[in-house]
Amino acid sequence: FSYNRHYQRPLGLVPTIGPKEHRQFQIHYSLLADKGAVDKALKRIETIQNGQKTEVRETPLVDLTKP
Repeated sequence: FSYNRHYQRPLGLVPTIGPKEHRQFQIHYSLLADKGAVDKALKRIETIQNGQKTEVRETPLVDLTKP
């Protein structure tokens, strides 16, 4: 589930940046043109996950009917 910051902030999901602080991010993307490239990317994902299981929630963390 993806929520507006209004809902995410109380859950501690919105990082804050102090006055005069800054953050930098780099995003790299590429086309996976063949099966070998896809397999390599999947292997990298497995390495990054390091055995951490994905948690699937059936119900939202917040009640979106409340303002």
